[in-house]
Amino acid sequence: MRNRLLWFISIALIGAALLYLERVAGGWLLARLLSLTAIWAVAAVALNLTNGTAGLPNLGQHGFMLVGAYVTALLTSPKTTAFLMAPWAQSLNLNWLSQSAVVQMTVAVLAGGLVAALFGLAVGIPSLRLRGDYLAMVTLGFGEAIRYVSATDQGTLLTNGGLGIRGVPAVFGGPFAAYVWLVVTLWFLTRFTQSSYGRALKSIREDELAAQAMGINIAYHKVLAFGISAAFAGIAGGLYASWLGTIDPNTFQIFLMTYLLVAVSVGGAGSNTGAVLGTALVVLVRQYLQPLEQSQAPGPLIGWAALATAAALFLVVAAKWRFHKAKTANRTFWRIGVIGGLLAVAGVVLVSGAAPWPWFEEPRSFVGLRNLLLGVCLLLVMIYRPLGALGRSEFGWGLIFDRKDKELSDTERSRDAWLTGEGAAKKGGPEDVSHGGA
Repeated sequence: MRNRLLWFISIALIGAALLYLERVAGGWLLARLLSLTAIWAVAAVALNLTNGTAGLPNLGQHGFMLVGAYVTALLTSPKTTAFLMAPWAQSLNLNWLSQSAVVQMTVAVLAGGLVAALFGLAVGIPSLRLRGDYLAMVTLGFGEAIRYVSATDQGTLLTNGGLGIRGVPAVFGGPFAAYVWLVVTLWFLTRFTQSSYGRALKSIREDELAAQAMGINIAYHKVLAFGISAAFAGIAGGLYASWLGTIDPNTFQIFLMTYLLVAVSVGGAGSNTGAVLGTALVVLVRQYLQPLEQSQAPGPLIGWAALATAAALFLVVAAKWRFHKAKTANRTFWRIGVIGGLLAVAGVVLVSGAAPWPWFEEPRSFVGLRNLLLGVCLLLVMIYRPLGALGRSEFGWGLIFDRKDKELSDTERSRDAWLTGEGAAKKGGPEDVSHGGA
C-alpha cells in the first residue's frame, strides 16, 4: 500500500511539473529533451518485452517505428483532414475526427501502432523456427528493408520518397503528452509481464524445451510478444513524428536501433524501469555532449572525462563504504580509490591547461565521439554487468527506504537448510534429512 501511494504521488508530481514546464517554456532545450526521452523510452520498454522478457533478439524496432510514424503522418496530413470533411464523410459521421487535433492525433497514433503490430506479426510468424543470431538478422533485415522501400519509387506514393512528409502536427511533441504515453506504456507492459502471459514468456526465455513440456504454446507467445512490442514501437514512431514535425527515411536509420539497444542493455534486460533509465542516459550523451564533437583542445576534453570518471569511481567507493562494513573492504576497494585519485589529479592538470605537451593544446575535431562513448558504455556493461544496472528487477521504493538486506529468521533458515546440508549436519547425518518427513 505504501509503495502504491508513493508511486501515485510521484507520477502526479512529475506530471504537474512537466505540464508547468510545457506551458512556461515549451521551446526550451530541456523541455524538448524530456519529450524525446519519454518517446524513446516507450520504444525501449517495448523492445525490452522481446529482448529482455521473452529472450527474443529483436533488431528491427526502428522499422516498426518508421511504420507507425508514416501512418501517423498520413492520417494527420491536410489531405486526410479535407477527406474527412467531405460531404459523404459527414453522412457517415466521420467528421468528428477532424474537429479536434488531439482526437485526430490520438486516433492516428493508435492506428500507427495497429499497423506496426500487423508488421510485427508478419515478421514474427515466419521466424518462429529461428533462434539467436538468425532471428536477430531477420529482424534487422526487416528494419533496413522497410526503410529502403519507403525511399524507392514504389513507396513514393505513400511516403513521398526521400523527401519525407512535413507538417506533422506537434500535438504530442510536448513533455507532458509524451510522459502520459510513457506512463500508460509502463502500466500496460508491467501488468502484462506480471500476468500469466509474461510468466510464460519468461519461462520461454529460461528454457524453451522445459516451457513446451509444461504445456506452454511457444509459437503463440512468441508471436504475441512480437506483435505487442511492434505495436508500442509504432506508437513511439507516431509520437516521434509529432516531436520532429517532419519525417523521412533517414530519420529511422540503424543508429536509432543502436540507441534503443544500448538503453535496454545498460538499464537492465528484463526491467521496464531500467529501460527508462537507460534511455535517459542515451539522450543525455546524445544531446548534451554534442559540443564535445566541435573543434576544441583535447586537453580540457580529456580532463573533464577524467574528472567524470574519477567522480563515478568515488561514488562507487562511497556506496561500498556506506552499505558495507569497513572491515569488508578488500584490495579492489582501495585500488578503485587510488585510480580515482590519479584520474582526478590528471583531470585537474589537463583542464587547467598545465599539460606540458603541445598535443593537448591544439584544437581538434572529435566527430563521432558521442557514439564512441555509447559503444564503450555498452561494452563495459556487457563485460562487467551483462544484465544491466537493474538486472531483471524493477525500480522500487525499497531501494530508498529498505537499504539493508533483510536477514532470514531462524524459521526461514531452517526451511532451506536442506539445500545447503546444514540440517543434515545438525541432525547427525544425511539419513536424518532423508527420513525427517517420515
